[in-house]
Amino acid sequence: MSYRELSAQPQAQIDFDEFLENLKAALTDGRRDPNEVVRDILCEILIGNSAQPSASAKLPLASRALIHSLDPATLLRNQNTIRTLMPARIGKEKPFIWLWQMFDRSPLGQNALLAHRFRRMLAPLIFRRVGEKL
Repeated sequence: MSYRELSAQPQAQIDFDEFLENLKAALTDGRRDPNEVVRDILCEILIGNSAQPSASAKLPLASRALIHSLDPATLLRNQNTIRTLMPARIGKEKPFIWLWQMFDRSPLGQNALLAHRFRRMLAPLIFRRVGEKL
């Protein structure tokens, strides 16, 4: 059985490539705290603007609370369960796990042409070993 090669529209493909390249660089270049990078990218994905103090100060209180909730540094969700499973590694991988989970719940995560590539980019930051690309 042969599989049909699927691809995005040309401009969408360019935007997907740039999004993934910029995100990978921001997460791995060591210039910014990964928690901040994750918070900022989730804000862009889910509310359409950055979490910069100058921009977020003008937002309604509920929107500011949402921004805080997207920050893995302030997140307490399921920490006890995660610490039991991966106690020594939780600090390092926590922002990447949170990004994966929230990305999957976003409209971008529903786009298979982007989501599979996103997970392939993020997997080595979370897991000790990852399989080869299929």
